[in-house]
Amino acid sequence: MLFNEKNRKNTNQGAMRVFRNSKYRYLFWILLLILLCISLFYYKFSFVGIYSNDIPILTTCTFSKTFNYSMNERESINCQLSNKESGNFFCEQDGLWNRRKQIYHIQRQRNEMKTKNNLFFSTNYEPTFHCSFERRFGAIGDGGKWICDSYRFDTKSTCLIYSFGSNNDFTFEIDLKDSLPNCDIHTFDLNKYECPNQICTFHQLKLGNGIDKHTKTLGMIMDELDHAKYELDILKIDIEGGEYSVFPSMFNDKIYPRQIQVEIHHKNVKATHELFDLFAENGYVIFHKEPNLLNTKIFEFALLRLNQQFFNLTNHDTCN
Repeated sequence: MLFNEKNRKNTNQGAMRVFRNSKYRYLFWILLLILLCISLFYYKFSFVGIYSNDIPILTTCTFSKTFNYSMNERESINCQLSNKESGNFFCEQDGLWNRRKQIYHIQRQRNEMKTKNNLFFSTNYEPTFHCSFERRFGAIGDGGKWICDSYRFDTKSTCLIYSFGSNNDFTFEIDLKDSLPNCDIHTFDLNKYECPNQICTFHQLKLGNGIDKHTKTLGMIMDELDHAKYELDILKIDIEGGEYSVFPSMFNDKIYPRQIQVEIHHKNVKATHELFDLFAENGYVIFHKEPNLLNTKIFEFALLRLNQQFFNLTNHDTCN
């Protein structure tokens, strides 16, 4: 027993002497780094493989200026269903689109199991829709927002973007303009700032319900700028809690932006649930969710509007 204990002690001491040797120590760290790189490499490609094999998405659709495809194109790729139910935004095979619908309804049911804990957004309102080519525009941190498949806006004859809440950070607008040079970008803030040259047009005003002092509704603003006749493609809102008064008046005015990027400040359970119910009632799905690392009651949400037919799941909506 004593002999074994002595041998074990000598072995441990020998191992420590080897590790203290600078040459062996460097070799140890190099091997550890190589193993880490191999693990990351394997994880990356196995993760991509899961999604590329499980949910293949058509990316070879030819888009016209209004996202309307010819009958020959629609028939050749069989994307009439997705084209109709997304308002001419998506073009995917019917089987894949029906899978999206089923996933939406499953996650939507989970989202309806509402909780009231302190980490509210950590357990409520997960994404219900997947965008294959979503991309973050803007700086790391508070200024950036996620856009669903931005390349689909390239071929539109008109493209209109509103960005509310600047705080003199124009990285979101700069990235968008670089990617979508044909889009008309308008930035709004309470304070007076100046857009970078040829990036956006700045307006000093306060977005709200139009009733509170010095506020204007989205409908009022679009009328003043002569934009009411255009579709609002992207609406970014970061107005420090004022979002709760914006959306009811916006939907009452029949304004439905294609995408909404909004920072939501959790006030109370009732108000937050009512806001997300309002989004769902007006045809919006959640495609991205991002926490604010400085405040657990603040989360970034990105939403996409689809036609009402998408939300009607029938026995015929199966994956073929």
